[in-house]
Amino acid sequence: MSIVTLTTDFGTKDFFVASIKGSLYSLNPNLTVVDISHEISPFDLSETAYVLLGAYGSFPQNTIHIIGVDATSSIRQKYLLAKKNGHYFLASDNGILSLLFPDLAFDLLLEIKVPKEKMIQFATKEVFVPVAGYLAQQGDKFQPQKIGVPLKQIVTKTPINTQIKGNQLVGTIVYIDHFGNAITNIERSFFLEILKERSFLIRVRNHTFDQIFNLYSEIVPLDQNDSKFHGKAMCLFNSSGKLEIAIYKSNPQTVGSASSLFGLLVGDNITIEFV
Repeated sequence: MSIVTLTTDFGTKDFFVASIKGSLYSLNPNLTVVDISHEISPFDLSETAYVLLGAYGSFPQNTIHIIGVDATSSIRQKYLLAKKNGHYFLASDNGILSLLFPDLAFDLLLEIKVPKEKMIQFATKEVFVPVAGYLAQQGDKFQPQKIGVPLKQIVTKTPINTQIKGNQLVGTIVYIDHFGNAITNIERSFFLEILKERSFLIRVRNHTFDQIFNLYSEIVPLDQNDSKFHGKAMCLFNSSGKLEIAIYKSNPQTVGSASSLFGLLVGDNITIEFV
Protein backbone atom coordinates (compact mmCIF):
# COMPACT_ATOMS: atom_id res chain seq x y z
CA MET A 1 0.00 0.00 0.00
CA SER A 2 1.36 3.42 -0.97
CA ILE A 3 0.43 6.49 1.04
CA VAL A 4 0.50 10.06 -0.24
CA THR A 5 -0.19 12.99 2.10
CA LEU A 6 -1.28 16.49 1.12
CA THR A 7 -0.39 19.68 2.96
CA THR A 8 -1.58 22.84 1.20
CA ASP A 9 -2.86 26.36 1.66
CA PHE A 10 -5.66 25.79 -0.87
CA GLY A 11 -8.56 25.59 1.61
CA THR A 12 -11.57 23.43 0.77
CA LYS A 13 -13.89 25.93 -0.94
CA ASP A 14 -12.33 25.58 -4.39
CA PHE A 15 -11.73 22.60 -6.67
CA PHE A 16 -7.94 22.45 -6.25
CA VAL A 17 -7.72 19.69 -3.64
CA ALA A 18 -10.27 17.50 -5.40
CA SER A 19 -8.40 17.96 -8.69
CA ILE A 20 -5.12 16.85 -7.08
CA LYS A 21 -6.75 13.79 -5.52
CA GLY A 22 -8.51 12.88 -8.75
CA SER A 23 -5.20 13.03 -10.63
CA LEU A 24 -3.52 10.82 -8.04
CA TYR A 25 -6.29 8.23 -8.17
CA SER A 26 -6.26 8.30 -11.98
CA LEU A 27 -2.59 7.33 -11.85
CA ASN A 28 -3.13 4.68 -9.19
CA PRO A 29 -6.62 3.82 -7.85
CA ASN A 30 -5.01 1.81 -5.04
CA LEU A 31 -3.30 4.82 -3.46
CA THR A 32 -4.21 5.96 0.01
CA VAL A 33 -4.36 9.77 0.02
CA VAL A 34 -4.39 11.49 3.42
CA ASP A 35 -5.08 15.17 4.05
CA ILE A 36 -2.73 16.58 6.68
CA SER A 37 -4.11 20.10 6.26
CA HIS A 38 -5.49 22.38 3.59
CA GLU A 39 -5.97 25.27 6.01
CA ILE A 40 -2.38 26.51 6.17
CA SER A 41 -2.35 30.31 6.13
CA PRO A 42 -1.59 31.44 2.56
CA PHE A 43 2.11 31.14 1.71
CA ASP A 44 3.06 30.62 5.38
CA LEU A 45 6.05 28.28 5.37
CA SER A 46 6.68 28.45 9.14
CA GLU A 47 3.15 27.27 9.80
CA THR A 48 3.57 24.58 7.17
CA ALA A 49 6.70 23.31 8.89
CA TYR A 50 5.02 23.21 12.32
CA VAL A 51 2.03 21.25 11.03
CA LEU A 52 4.02 18.83 8.91
CA LEU A 53 6.61 18.14 11.61
CA GLY A 54 3.78 17.27 13.96
CA ALA A 55 2.30 14.76 11.53
CA TYR A 56 4.72 13.16 9.12
CA GLY A 57 6.54 10.98 11.67
CA SER A 58 3.30 9.14 12.44
CA PHE A 59 3.19 7.73 8.91
CA PRO A 60 5.02 4.59 7.82
CA GLN A 61 8.34 4.63 6.02
CA ASN A 62 8.25 5.49 2.31
CA THR A 63 5.20 7.72 2.67
CA ILE A 64 5.17 10.45 0.02
CA HIS A 65 4.40 13.96 1.30
CA ILE A 66 3.24 16.57 -1.20
CA ILE A 67 3.69 20.15 0.06
CA GLY A 68 1.49 22.53 -1.89
CA VAL A 69 2.24 25.75 -0.02
CA ASP A 70 3.82 28.65 -1.88
CA ALA A 71 4.16 26.24 -4.80
CA THR A 72 4.55 29.10 -7.26
CA SER A 73 4.38 28.34 -10.95
CA SER A 74 7.28 30.16 -12.61
CA ILE A 75 9.94 29.44 -15.20
CA ARG A 76 12.50 30.36 -12.53
CA GLN A 77 11.03 28.03 -9.89
CA LYS A 78 12.76 24.78 -9.05
CA TYR A 79 10.77 21.78 -7.82
CA LEU A 80 12.34 19.29 -5.45
CA LEU A 81 12.17 15.70 -4.35
CA ALA A 82 13.91 14.99 -1.05
CA LYS A 83 14.20 11.86 1.06
CA LYS A 84 14.71 12.23 4.80
CA ASN A 85 14.16 9.80 7.68
CA GLY A 86 12.69 7.27 5.28
CA HIS A 87 10.05 9.67 3.92
CA TYR A 88 9.74 11.42 0.56
CA PHE A 89 8.94 15.13 0.30
CA LEU A 90 7.83 16.95 -2.84
CA ALA A 91 8.06 20.73 -2.55
CA SER A 92 9.01 23.91 -4.31
CA ASP A 93 12.51 25.25 -3.72
CA ASN A 94 11.17 28.02 -1.49
CA GLY A 95 12.87 27.28 1.84
CA ILE A 96 10.32 24.86 3.30
CA LEU A 97 12.75 21.93 3.32
CA SER A 98 15.26 23.96 5.35
CA LEU A 99 12.57 24.81 7.91
CA LEU A 100 11.62 21.15 8.19
CA PHE A 101 15.21 19.88 8.33
CA PRO A 102 17.73 22.62 9.23
CA ASP A 103 20.66 20.20 9.00
CA LEU A 104 19.97 19.83 5.24
CA ALA A 105 21.29 16.26 5.49
CA PHE A 106 19.05 14.53 2.97
CA ASP A 107 19.41 10.94 1.85
CA LEU A 108 18.30 12.07 -1.61
CA LEU A 109 17.84 15.52 -3.10
CA LEU A 110 16.76 16.01 -6.70
CA GLU A 111 15.65 18.90 -8.83
CA ILE A 112 12.65 17.56 -10.72
CA LYS A 113 13.03 17.74 -14.48
CA VAL A 114 10.40 19.93 -16.11
CA PRO A 115 10.50 20.38 -19.91
CA LYS A 116 11.50 23.95 -20.73
CA GLU A 117 8.72 24.25 -23.27
CA LYS A 118 6.08 23.20 -20.73
CA MET A 119 4.19 26.06 -19.10
CA ILE A 120 3.36 25.08 -15.52
CA GLN A 121 0.16 26.63 -14.20
CA PHE A 122 -0.64 24.32 -11.28
CA ALA A 123 2.67 22.99 -9.97
CA THR A 124 1.26 20.82 -7.19
CA LYS A 125 -0.83 18.90 -9.70
CA GLU A 126 1.32 19.09 -12.83
CA VAL A 127 4.73 18.46 -11.25
CA PHE A 128 4.32 16.76 -7.87
CA VAL A 129 1.45 14.40 -8.68
CA PRO A 130 3.21 12.57 -11.55
CA VAL A 131 6.34 12.12 -9.44
CA ALA A 132 4.29 10.85 -6.50
CA GLY A 133 2.54 8.40 -8.82
CA TYR A 134 5.85 7.15 -10.16
CA LEU A 135 7.33 6.72 -6.68
CA ALA A 136 4.23 4.88 -5.47
CA GLN A 137 4.33 2.54 -8.46
CA GLN A 138 8.05 1.78 -8.38
CA GLY A 139 8.72 1.80 -4.65
CA ASP A 140 12.39 1.27 -3.82
CA LYS A 141 13.06 0.32 -7.44
CA PHE A 142 12.50 3.84 -8.78
CA GLN A 143 15.26 5.36 -10.88
CA PRO A 144 16.27 8.85 -9.66
CA GLN A 145 17.47 9.91 -13.13
CA LYS A 146 13.94 9.51 -14.45
CA ILE A 147 12.75 12.13 -11.95
CA GLY A 148 15.51 14.69 -11.98
CA VAL A 149 19.11 15.60 -11.34
CA PRO A 150 21.04 15.72 -8.04
CA LEU A 151 21.06 19.08 -6.31
CA LYS A 152 23.59 20.27 -3.75
CA GLN A 153 22.15 23.65 -2.77
CA ILE A 154 18.61 24.76 -2.06
CA VAL A 155 16.91 27.92 -0.88
CA THR A 156 17.15 28.21 2.90
CA LYS A 157 15.16 30.20 5.44
CA THR A 158 16.17 30.92 9.02
CA PRO A 159 13.67 29.65 11.59
CA ILE A 160 12.47 31.96 14.34
CA ASN A 161 14.65 31.13 17.34
CA THR A 162 14.20 31.77 21.05
CA GLN A 163 16.43 34.37 22.66
CA ILE A 164 18.02 34.61 26.10
CA LYS A 165 18.18 38.15 27.47
CA GLY A 166 19.62 38.26 30.97
CA ASN A 167 17.26 36.29 33.20
CA GLN A 168 14.60 36.12 30.50
CA LEU A 169 13.76 33.64 27.77
CA VAL A 170 11.93 35.29 24.91
CA GLY A 171 9.92 33.09 22.55
CA THR A 172 7.59 33.76 19.66
CA ILE A 173 4.10 32.57 18.79
CA VAL A 174 4.46 30.47 15.65
CA TYR A 175 0.98 28.97 15.25
CA ILE A 176 -2.65 29.48 16.26
CA ASP A 177 -4.51 26.17 16.23
CA HIS A 178 -8.16 25.33 15.53
CA PHE A 179 -9.11 26.01 19.16
CA GLY A 180 -7.39 29.39 19.19
CA ASN A 181 -4.52 28.16 21.34
CA ALA A 182 -1.27 30.05 20.80
CA ILE A 183 1.73 27.78 20.25
CA THR A 184 5.22 29.17 20.77
CA ASN A 185 8.66 28.07 19.60
CA ILE A 186 9.78 27.40 23.19
CA GLU A 187 10.74 23.73 23.48
CA ARG A 188 10.18 21.80 26.70
CA SER A 189 13.75 20.43 26.66
CA PHE A 190 15.28 23.89 26.20
CA PHE A 191 13.10 25.39 28.93
CA LEU A 192 14.06 22.67 31.43
CA GLU A 193 17.73 23.06 30.57
CA ILE A 194 17.59 26.76 31.43
CA LEU A 195 15.18 26.46 34.38
CA LYS A 196 17.44 24.45 36.67
CA GLU A 197 16.13 24.98 40.23
CA ARG A 198 14.61 28.42 39.66
CA SER A 199 11.04 29.65 39.72
CA PHE A 200 9.58 31.40 36.70
CA LEU A 201 6.87 33.75 35.52
CA ILE A 202 5.39 33.59 32.02
CA ARG A 203 4.21 37.00 30.85
CA VAL A 204 1.41 37.10 28.27
CA ARG A 205 0.15 40.62 27.71
CA ASN A 206 -0.98 41.74 31.21
CA HIS A 207 -1.39 38.20 32.49
CA THR A 208 1.23 36.09 34.27
CA PHE A 209 1.50 32.34 34.76
CA ASP A 210 3.71 30.51 37.25
CA GLN A 211 2.76 26.96 36.33
CA ILE A 212 3.07 24.82 33.21
CA PHE A 213 0.86 21.77 32.86
CA ASN A 214 1.53 18.60 30.90
CA LEU A 215 -2.13 17.94 30.07
CA TYR A 216 -5.13 20.24 29.63
CA SER A 217 -7.04 18.28 32.27
CA GLU A 218 -4.32 18.80 34.90
CA ILE A 219 -5.76 22.26 35.57
CA VAL A 220 -8.71 20.54 37.30
CA PRO A 221 -7.93 19.20 40.80
CA LEU A 222 -9.15 15.66 41.37
CA ASP A 223 -11.67 16.79 43.99
CA GLN A 224 -13.13 19.60 41.86
CA ASN A 225 -15.89 19.75 39.23
CA ASP A 226 -14.53 20.04 35.70
CA SER A 227 -17.06 22.66 34.62
CA LYS A 228 -15.78 25.16 37.21
CA PHE A 229 -12.54 25.44 35.25
CA HIS A 230 -14.02 25.96 31.80
CA GLY A 231 -12.63 29.20 30.42
CA LYS A 232 -9.56 29.25 32.68
CA ALA A 233 -6.31 30.39 31.10
CA MET A 234 -3.36 28.02 31.32
CA CYS A 235 0.05 27.15 29.93
CA LEU A 236 1.17 23.68 28.97
CA PHE A 237 3.67 21.80 26.88
CA ASN A 238 1.66 20.27 24.06
CA SER A 239 2.13 16.92 22.31
CA SER A 240 4.78 18.49 20.07
CA GLY A 241 6.77 19.61 23.10
CA LYS A 242 6.03 23.31 22.52
CA LEU A 243 4.88 25.82 25.12
CA GLU A 244 1.23 26.65 24.48
CA ILE A 245 -1.08 29.34 25.84
CA ALA A 246 -4.61 27.93 26.09
CA ILE A 247 -8.08 28.44 27.51
CA TYR A 248 -9.48 25.29 29.06
CA LYS A 249 -12.56 24.00 27.17
CA SER A 250 -13.47 27.39 25.75
CA ASN A 251 -15.35 27.55 22.44
CA PRO A 252 -13.58 30.08 20.17
CA GLN A 253 -16.82 30.75 18.31
CA THR A 254 -18.82 31.73 21.38
CA VAL A 255 -16.75 32.55 24.46
CA GLY A 256 -13.39 33.21 22.86
CA SER A 257 -9.93 31.64 22.83
CA ALA A 258 -6.44 32.34 24.09
CA SER A 259 -5.56 34.13 20.86
CA SER A 260 -8.70 36.30 20.81
CA LEU A 261 -9.01 37.00 24.53
CA PHE A 262 -5.33 37.90 24.94
CA GLY A 263 -5.08 39.49 21.51
CA LEU A 264 -2.29 37.14 20.44
CA LEU A 265 -1.05 36.86 16.87
CA VAL A 266 1.62 34.82 15.13
CA GLY A 267 4.88 36.72 15.58
CA ASP A 268 4.06 38.08 19.04
CA ASN A 269 6.65 37.54 21.76
CA ILE A 270 6.14 35.58 24.98
CA THR A 271 8.57 36.23 27.84
CA ILE A 272 9.58 33.82 30.61
CA GLU A 273 11.31 35.50 33.51
CA PHE A 274 13.40 33.29 35.81
CA VAL A 275 13.46 34.35 39.47
